[in-house]
Amino acid sequence: MARLSKLEMRFKKHSAVSSATTMRLCLCITFVLIVYEYHLIRSSILHRDEMEARSNADELPGLAIFGDKESSTATITQFTRGARRGAPLVGQNNGEQKNKSLQYSSIDTINSKSTSSTGSGSALQLKEDNIMNDEKAKRIAEKWDKARDTFAKGGAWHQHPLVVSTYKQRLAAGSESLVKHLLQTYGKRRKCLSIGCGDGGIEIEMVLGGLCESMKGIDLSPARIALATANIPNAIKDKVEFRVENAEKDINGQDYDLVLFTHSFHHIFDLESMAKALRDRIMDRENGGILVLEEYVGPVRWQFPKEHLDLMTDFLKDVEKEFPSYVKAIRQNGLWDGQHFVPPNADAVKKDDPSETVRSNEIIPVLSDYFTLVEDVALGGNFFQWIFHNAYNSLQDENGNKIVERMLKSEMEAIKMGKMKSDYVFQVWKHGEL
Repeated sequence: MARLSKLEMRFKKHSAVSSATTMRLCLCITFVLIVYEYHLIRSSILHRDEMEARSNADELPGLAIFGDKESSTATITQFTRGARRGAPLVGQNNGEQKNKSLQYSSIDTINSKSTSSTGSGSALQLKEDNIMNDEKAKRIAEKWDKARDTFAKGGAWHQHPLVVSTYKQRLAAGSESLVKHLLQTYGKRRKCLSIGCGDGGIEIEMVLGGLCESMKGIDLSPARIALATANIPNAIKDKVEFRVENAEKDINGQDYDLVLFTHSFHHIFDLESMAKALRDRIMDRENGGILVLEEYVGPVRWQFPKEHLDLMTDFLKDVEKEFPSYVKAIRQNGLWDGQHFVPPNADAVKKDDPSETVRSNEIIPVLSDYFTLVEDVALGGNFFQWIFHNAYNSLQDENGNKIVERMLKSEMEAIKMGKMKSDYVFQVWKHGEL
């Protein structure tokens, strides 16, 4: 009996040890399963986010437009310009702008005081800024349908005779006009396309001047297209066509040996898809197609760097000191208070037109990946677009013209000295062999 009791005790002790070990093992297995399940859930979430990102990328303008696929949710960008006529100054090379880092300076990263560029909210907003939805498209179309009424008030740079004549001289690149310069330099073009044709002025000139045998102009604004169509002279009605089309969605055709953007490329959201489509499908690859830009390539939403703002401030202080009777007129701008020049409110710019200068500072770097730059002319605009905005009507007498003339001279001198890069450029990009 004693021996049996010892065996029972040993068995019970062994059983207790085994139970403890089993419990520990169960706990370990449970822990492993919990960790494994956590990683499965995390991987599932990451995969979902990745798929959503790819889905959103597919909906970016350009990916759903250039004949690759159809999409009922394709985004829309307008191509309607208000100030879209003029001409460049040859020999001002801006090649230094062609860096390869494609950094999208959205309004949210620019205004770092109110929004962190590294936070998740900023990332979501950045994605939203890259996508044009139907509500934005409607707002943009309405804006540019009414744009002519706004410009008729006469406070913009392109309504001051001296600014316009200087700009056209710069744009003509040493010739009598832009059309003659292009014809003399690159020869007659068989088939031309203008993306963002507005009222169709320069497009009609290109046909009348013998540069283009035929011209198709497209724009998102029905009002502007109606006006452009009405402006076609009877003599060339069979050579010119203007249509309401969304260039980032509906653009069709191929073998164009000249494609023109006049103050419209800076409204494109998907620069890469547009450039690729132009190179691979729309433009004439075999016969030396050219891409012609008269374009704003400066800071996004006009959020100028401090150096640029300081130059404006110094100029305005000097002008007000010499011409005190013009202080009130100059300060109609609303951006100048006598001490500091501030850029336009970026949020207001985006609200007015979500596509306005949305990726303007990336245009040259992106095009550099698809085309070869063969002509580059600085047009200025750093000063003349904003420095007297809303004040030009008050600067058309003798002293007013002196002030404007000094401004135009100071602007170009600062560009030539490398103090700032030209915000507006005239450029020709080569497609194939010329």
